Amino acid sequence: MRAVASLLLLVLVAACRPLDPGAPELSAAFPFGVASGDPAPEAVELWTRYQGSAPVRVELWEAASGIAPGEGVRAISAVAAEGGFVQLRADGLRPATEYRFRFTEDDGGELSRVGRFRTAPFASAPERLVFGVLSC
Repeated sequence: MRAVASLLLLVLVAACRPLDPGAPELSAAFPFGVASGDPAPEAVELWTRYQGSAPVRVELWEAASGIAPGEGVRAISAVAAEGGFVQLRADGLRPATEYRFRFTEDDGGELSRVGRFRTAPFASAPERLVFGVLSC
């Protein structure tokens, strides 16, 4: 039983690691990382908590494009609401496509960690859609 518990702990720790093992620690400006949700075929919600004063933007790019962070396919300006929450809807995306994204200060200062999401397929697409939930 102890071996099973140890293995489960190892799996949970591995699952909660950042997408990029070489990623920097969480920045002071983006202390809680990034999140995505409500995927649609051509859009998704992106959000973070921002504790800085500079304007921010989110950079997003297709994961399969080979584009490195900083060479974002799209950059969308965002404004932090009261409490530092930044939430925006990125639209005009391709269906059933995996994307990477990060928030950054407009002045080139602090960067968030890189997150990822996949847009939903069209309802008529024969592709399967599987959801999974993991909490750390």
